Amino acid sequence: WGSLYSWLATEESSFATRGEFGSRRFFELFSYPLLTGNASSVLEQPNAIVLSERMAMKLFKTTDVIGEQLTWRWYSHEEPVVVTGIFQDLPKSSSEQFEFVLNFDVYEKRYGERLKRGRQARTFLKLKEGATTAVVNQKIHDYTRATYPEYDGATMQVIDFASYYLENQYEDGKPVGG
Repeated sequence: WGSLYSWLATEESSFATRGEFGSRRFFELFSYPLLTGNASSVLEQPNAIVLSERMAMKLFKTTDVIGEQLTWRWYSHEEPVVVTGIFQDLPKSSSEQFEFVLNFDVYEKRYGERLKRGRQARTFLKLKEGATTAVVNQKIHDYTRATYPEYDGATMQVIDFASYYLENQYEDGKPVGG
């Protein structure tokens, strides 16, 4: 998708804000500096949430909030979550803008069937040294065709992050704008 617009609430306050779902390795893959928490474990708990410094201050009036509980609301769904880390506020120049990262397990637990049916999640990955997107894309194509006879021919591909920033609109696997 893109950023996740939802609500974060404590007993005293509630804010509509923008966030991201992230797997356990989110802060290892991306270089968002953590002020509190360990990049390799901060999203380990299934109900973990990592807040920006700014959002922690808005919600709790302090950044000393590890272990604090709050409620994440998305449409009619509510989920209790626990703060496990604080990341440095993102610069305005960052191509991604968000105020929290929520463990992807929260989404998968509730909406896992949608994922199986709809290829809905943006997925970021780091290729092994020497791997190229062309080779990976061919493997994705071959695997999908061989494994899913009902495959509808929709294009799934890996795109270099730098290219995604400049060319983020695609039709039939070809960039058409950005």
